[in-house]
Amino acid sequence: MGIPTAIQFLQQIFERSGLKPLLLKGRQLLPIVQGGMGIGVSAQGLAGTVAAAGGVGTLSSVDLRRHHPDLMAQTEGHRAGAAAKRLINEVNLIALEREIAGAWERSQGMLCITQRECV
Repeated sequence: MGIPTAIQFLQQIFERSGLKPLLLKGRQLLPIVQGGMGIGVSAQGLAGTVAAAGGVGTLSSVDLRRHHPDLMAQTEGHRAGAAAKRLINEVNLIALEREIAGAWERSQGMLCITQRECV
C-alpha cells in the first residue's frame, strides 16, 4: 500500500469512526498520534510521514546522531567521561537540527517544536 493509498484508507476509517478531527493552526488532523519511540526510531522519516498523512508525528531527540554517519565518526572512540559526554551532546544537537529540518520537509508544512509552538 503506497502513501497516498494509506492516507485515503485512514481518512475513510476516520470518517466512519465518528471522531472529530484535531484542529491545530487551522489545519484538520486525523486523531492519530505516533508516539516517540526513542533512540533513532522516531526520526524525521517516520515523524514527517505521519504528519504528511494527516496525523501527529513525534521526533524523539535521543541519540539522533546515529542517523548521520559524519556525526558518528566525530564521536568514534569517545565513550566515557565528561569530555565525551559534552562532544556527544554537541553532535546530537546538530543531528536534532537536521532531523527537525527533514521532518519539516516531509510534513508538508506543519511542525510543532513544543506543545505551544507550531509552525
